Amino acid sequence: MEITEGNSTLMKMLATGAFTVAVLTVIFGPLITSRAIPARVVTCAGNEKQMGLCLLMYAEDYDGRLPRASEWMDMTLPYVKNKGVFRCPERIPSQPTDFGYAFNASLSMQMLPAVKSPDKAVMFYDATNLRWNFNAPGRTGVANPPRHKGGDYFGFADGHVKWQSLTPGGN
Repeated sequence: MEITEGNSTLMKMLATGAFTVAVLTVIFGPLITSRAIPARVVTCAGNEKQMGLCLLMYAEDYDGRLPRASEWMDMTLPYVKNKGVFRCPERIPSQPTDFGYAFNASLSMQMLPAVKSPDKAVMFYDATNLRWNFNAPGRTGVANPPRHKGGDYFGFADGHVKWQSLTPGGN
């Protein structure tokens, strides 16, 4: 290819552009890769939000009654249609049967309208036990150590999801 003044200008522009991209990569590369961890945290919160909505839809279809704790994932699977929602992204499953959430067994078969203070009643949460349909009363099965920067996510009976610190000082 013959180099003319027009081609020379184009080559200078391409070289300058490549240099600029290289410099920006060096400067912002660590910042970009450090954002991968929060993405998993957001995915976990999204999973719990979906599970909460599925549990509320289930209750709506069954005259306000929540599912039996021993079958909560089985009963809500038709609403979510994806077992991946029941896997916490912070837990890399060592087996295909590893999941990561627990249902509050105290709410098993309860009528949702009868739950006092649904905005404070924990319905499910990040759990230490990874079994399908895992359940435990209250928060007794909560993931320890916490999975998400010193805390875990909790889904409440009104449908909202909230991160709560499990470490002193909330770090």
